[in-house]
Amino acid sequence: MLTLNELKNTKSLTTKLNYHDLYEHAKTHYEMELKSDIEDTLTQFTNVEYKLAKNQFGFVIIFENLPF
Repeated sequence: MLTLNELKNTKSLTTKLNYHDLYEHAKTHYEMELKSDIEDTLTQFTNVEYKLAKNQFGFVIIFENLPF
């Protein structure tokens, strides 16, 4: 049979494990959000690069077709 101190220690250890699980869950969620934010930013940056290149190409095509 468990003594009162052993029972308290068991409850304390269980509580620590629960907090550890919550911490790990929060940490994983944060890392996933951070990764998602970085991927979104890179996607937006790539889209801007594409649009800039498309505009520059269009400018060159129009410029080349001007009668001089």
